Amino acid sequence: MKKDEFIFIVKLAFKNMWHYKRRTIITAASIAMGLAMFIIVDSLLIGAEKESENNLRWYETADIVIMETSYFEERLYKDINHTITGSAKIVSRLQENGYRVAPRITFLSEMFFGGVDFDEEGHIATVVTAVKPAPDKEVFKLHSTIVEGRYIEQNSHEAVIGSFLAEDIDAKVGSFITLLFQGKGGFFELIDLEIVGITDCPNPNVNRSLLIVDFNTISDYLETDYEAAEIYVSLSSFSNLNREIQKIEKILETNNNSLKVVGWEELSKDYLAIAKAKRGGSALILVLVFIIAVVGVSNTMLMAIYERTKEVAVIRSFGANDKFIYILFSAESAFVGLLGVLIGLVIAVSANLYMVNIGFDFGYMMREIDIGYRIQSTMHGSWNFLSMVLSSMFCLFFCGLFGALFTRRALKKEISDALRDS
Repeated sequence: MKKDEFIFIVKLAFKNMWHYKRRTIITAASIAMGLAMFIIVDSLLIGAEKESENNLRWYETADIVIMETSYFEERLYKDINHTITGSAKIVSRLQENGYRVAPRITFLSEMFFGGVDFDEEGHIATVVTAVKPAPDKEVFKLHSTIVEGRYIEQNSHEAVIGSFLAEDIDAKVGSFITLLFQGKGGFFELIDLEIVGITDCPNPNVNRSLLIVDFNTISDYLETDYEAAEIYVSLSSFSNLNREIQKIEKILETNNNSLKVVGWEELSKDYLAIAKAKRGGSALILVLVFIIAVVGVSNTMLMAIYERTKEVAVIRSFGANDKFIYILFSAESAFVGLLGVLIGLVIAVSANLYMVNIGFDFGYMMREIDIGYRIQSTMHGSWNFLSMVLSSMFCLFFCGLFGALFTRRALKKEISDALRDS
């Protein structure tokens, strides 16, 4: 086909598209809405996953955790009898190699509250996290989420509590609580603590259960000889997790061969499995939505071709061959698809700008239910340009394909039959 002939067909296809304005607008709108919904929902899902992963690392697991192998295997029980021998030396060694490190002890306790500080008396099972305030601030971001009061100080009988937990027991800054827990030797201890801060971080799981106390103070009661049960390591955003785990393992080989070095992904297997299942289910729904939109578009185009059977016959009677008609109607369908794609991209990009920078506030839901994501209130979107390009190309391809397929059906009729039946 000559260049001039091809240009003529393209121009004619463009004119034909606007000759049937109503049909063009309806078809383009269907494509636009299907494409926009796909991109918007995809953006929200990816944004929720990325934000959840960040909130896991910033407030729960850091990037890497070092534990005794025996402690790691039964970590859910928070057994303080498996602390890391020589943890202070390990921390110093890692710091010398440029790592940001935070030693912690996590243990189970019964928290008692009542008296003049609370409206009601009661007790609740809690997981207590003992931290060293200065290094902990370098690894985790909890100190920056204090909404009332302040962060704990070293060597103090103070506590910081999560906002949801504080609401549940009606705790306020200045209230006193009592912890009952079992020490390393199997004995029980009581300690009174003053709540000096309430944190409201973007991770709802932390807000539901967080209780932070001072590492040195609690070590005296636990009799753990100031040894940490967990050593958390924070990496830069550009670090390779597996490579850094291998580096740390080499650093620690001379210190203790019984240590377990794990990344945040291994610690968060349950969450990642749930997120993967959610992603698969959501992807299936998105595909079904997209298929419905494609079927609607194909139906509209099929009706258009059938209504224009006489037009096809007239063009053929003037000597136009099948190739000319194929290209003409395929180009016309592609133009309609392109119009729908452009409108859909404008809608999706505009919505995504809002979702990425502002987001949707679901705080009224997150307090009472757990949706699986580590998101406190606002769900943000994320830019996924590959998805935008692929979904747009998908729309254009199928629009052109439908145009060619339905044109083929119209060409099967003899010219005389088409003119007589129309």
